[in-house]
Amino acid sequence: MPDAGPYELAWFDAFQRLATSPGNAARFQGAFGEIDMRDRLGPVRAPTIALHFKDDMRIPPDMGRALASGIPDVQVAPLVRGRRGATLSAGGADDRA
Repeated sequence: MPDAGPYELAWFDAFQRLATSPGNAARFQGAFGEIDMRDRLGPVRAPTIALHFKDDMRIPPDMGRALASGIPDVQVAPLVRGRRGATLSAGGADDRA
């Protein structure tokens, strides 16, 4: 949450401590890094929109677009405000390019 202020960071830290144990958080992080659904994207037939922050500091937008390209007829909407985070300020991530 690179754009977060001290209040947002403190809130998110407290939220994480309440949500799970440190050991479970580490297991989740490890498991999420192993998920690969690319082989299941082609059969998707529902209207799909892929959202990705242009300035995402964790997952580069090119990787998001590459993943989205596996879904037939996908619409990609880059989000212009924010660089990934759990909180959104007023008028934040809903401004598309």
